[in-house]
Amino acid sequence: MSMSLREFLLHLFLMGAGTFCAVVFVCLVTAWVRSFLDRRHKVRCRICGFRFYVRDGNPRAECPHCGAANRKG
Repeated sequence: MSMSLREFLLHLFLMGAGTFCAVVFVCLVTAWVRSFLDRRHKVRCRICGFRFYVRDGNPRAECPHCGAANRKG
């Protein structure tokens, strides 16, 4: 079975559009996962409201803005 030029170009376009959609989907999922992991390590100070990063294993997080000792969790 032979394809006409029009069918071949349509097939090529659909394959390209599908590949593009797959790449965009993977980029969106990767950005969502990174955002989720980033939010997991951020703490908001209960006194001044400043958001800052903390490391795992430390039960108390000291705010770099006001110096308050915040409990994680």
